[in-house]
Amino acid sequence: GEVLFPGIYPISEYQTLGDLIRRAGGLTEFGSAKAAFFQRASLKEAEEERLSSAKNELRRKILLSSQSGGLGQASLDSDSINQLTSLVTGDTPDKKDTLGRLVIDLEAIIKGDINDIILEDGDSIVIPKIKQSVTVIGEVFVSNSHIYERNLAIEDYIGLSGGITSFADDTSIYLI
Repeated sequence: GEVLFPGIYPISEYQTLGDLIRRAGGLTEFGSAKAAFFQRASLKEAEEERLSSAKNELRRKILLSSQSGGLGQASLDSDSINQLTSLVTGDTPDKKDTLGRLVIDLEAIIKGDINDIILEDGDSIVIPKIKQSVTVIGEVFVSNSHIYERNLAIEDYIGLSGGITSFADDTSIYLI
C-alpha cells in the first residue's frame, strides 16, 4: 500500500506494527491511515473454524428436525431437507468469505497514543490511497459518486444525489 517501501518484511519476536511502518519508510503523502486494513492469519483460521462449526451445527439441527415430527406434527419432507441443506453447501467455508480482520487505529498507533500491536507470522496490512471521491448508495434518487470537498457534510452529498426517497430510513444513514 501507501508506504515508501512496500513489500513483504520478515519480522522478529515482539516487533510491533509501528516498528514495521517505520521500517517501511512511513506512509506516503497519499496514504490513508484511517482506511488501513489489517489482517491476521490466526484470526482468519479461527473465523474459518467458527463458520465450519456453525455449518455443521446447522446440518445437525436440520437432520434432527427432519426426524422429530411428533404426534400431530408433520416432519420435514425430502424436498424441504434438500432446500435447507443447499443453504449450507460444502464442508468448509469459502476462503474468500473469511477475512481475519483486526480493527485498528493506525493513526493512533503511529502517533504513539495507544498501545502498539505485536506482530505475528502471517499478519498483513494494506494502506490504501486517500479517496478523492464520495459514493452515495441506498435509497437516494440517483446513486452517484462525487468529488470529495472538505466543507461538505453527509447531507450535502445526499442532496447532490437527488435526496432520499420515501423508502429511506433517514435515522439509519451511516458513513463508511
